[in-house]
Amino acid sequence: MALAESFGVPGVRTTPDSLADDLVKSLATPGPSVVVLPAVLRMFAPTHLDRGGEAARGPRPKPARPGRT
Repeated sequence: MALAESFGVPGVRTTPDSLADDLVKSLATPGPSVVVLPAVLRMFAPTHLDRGGEAARGPRPKPARPGRT
């Protein structure tokens, strides 16, 4: 948000409870604005650590094209 404000773009840090009201205010204001909704992302389990995955086998070979040797 500080980066946007350094360019003169207004910004607001919001919560899920006040998001709708903050978006209405932001969209009613002429010009650009920033609405920040902090979130904790829960990622899926890393597949590249699986010993049976592509990382262990290496990349797949490209299929041959018909008519080429």
